[in-house]
Amino acid sequence: MLLADLVAVSAAVGATRSRIRKRELLADALRSTDAGEVRIAVSYLSGELPQRRVGLGYTTVYGVDAPPAETSSLSLQAVSFAH
Repeated sequence: MLLADLVAVSAAVGATRSRIRKRELLADALRSTDAGEVRIAVSYLSGELPQRRVGLGYTTVYGVDAPPAETSSLSLQAVSFAH
């Protein structure tokens, strides 16, 4: 699963008040997640980082001037240190 897709699901869950819709969104997302990424997806969706911390300090990213990618390509495996 792409990180961007998981972010979209998280935003959709946060944007609805309906518990039924939240459950549908989460179930659909987890069903479409590869088995090896389910633990990572659940961690992110529940507000926890699988690796417990980002590992980047303010000084590491301060002043970085990089444009966003034109298309999403980061998978959950790629951004997780806990895999």
